[in-house]
Amino acid sequence: MALDKPLMEWVRRRALTTRCLRSTSLTPFSTLQLEAYTFKAESRIDRDPHGLGARVYAKLAQRMLENGTTAASVFGTISVEAKCVQFPLLVALVLYPADFHALRSLVLAKAFLDAGLRGQIGKVAMDQHSIPTYVETTSSSLSSTRSFISAVRELVAPLAPEQQIVEPVVTPRFVPTCTLELLRGLSALARETGARIQSHMCESEGMVRVCKDMLGGKSDVEVLNEVRLSFSLLDCAGRRRA
Repeated sequence: MALDKPLMEWVRRRALTTRCLRSTSLTPFSTLQLEAYTFKAESRIDRDPHGLGARVYAKLAQRMLENGTTAASVFGTISVEAKCVQFPLLVALVLYPADFHALRSLVLAKAFLDAGLRGQIGKVAMDQHSIPTYVETTSSSLSSTRSFISAVRELVAPLAPEQQIVEPVVTPRFVPTCTLELLRGLSALARETGARIQSHMCESEGMVRVCKDMLGGKSDVEVLNEVRLSFSLLDCAGRRRA
């Protein structure tokens, strides 16, 4: 089954982002675009992870290889059904009964493994400023992130060391969609588990202004430093401070 146009555009943009960081300091930051396209596309994947999600992530991996990308830091969505995981549904329920939906990003991890791509795979964390049907609570985001880290490590544990090419990473989406409580919790979780961290910051002057308006004049960089989230940058542009 072919992917429809909006999802194909989502795949194209994700593949291009891994090849070249295209944001500039003048790129506007708009939650309207996120709400109209990104969050809705990710929500659709969550509703059908084994079907639509598997197809989208397989296409993404294919596009990345076509563009010469063999390693990337990526994230999927906030949740997915555990039936998509490589191990049986019953095992998932026994191992992770409280966070059954957290295992969704394993579909993305599996797509990378199947394609032979090295990946730092994240379960995106966000507990504010999203559409009502696609947002977490602070506690559920922390709990599901913990379960995701354990599940990815369980996924690759049976493989030979040279085949363990994916690893879980803690992934606050970016400051506007995360409360300070969530950021602090993710920071503590990363230190506890030894997981790496990825996020976005300073994507545009617009985002810098939004963060300062939200945070009493502080930049997202300052906030992430305060909560001890030292991270691998997925997309850092517009560093010039307003």
